Amino acid sequence: MPCAKGMPTRKGDEPFSGCRVDCLHRKAIVLEYRPMRQASVEAAERAAGSPTHHPTEWREYVAAHPLFTLRQFLEGRRDDRERPDQ
Repeated sequence: MPCAKGMPTRKGDEPFSGCRVDCLHRKAIVLEYRPMRQASVEAAERAAGSPTHHPTEWREYVAAHPLFTLRQFLEGRRDDRERPDQ
């Protein structure tokens, strides 16, 4: 269940701030994102080599083929929720 504004917060948090930074909902999203990010990094390493062994090639490759970001992941999740069921 996603967190909503007005959810209970820990003592000391701003009242009615909603989701806590360490809630399970946010952790689940990050755990879902990490394999996708890792796959993006591995694809870049296969194409350009390791960033520690081939830093110039790595920078050039990543400049031309940006790595998958958390923002892209979250926007994709939002788009999936907004699509009507087929």
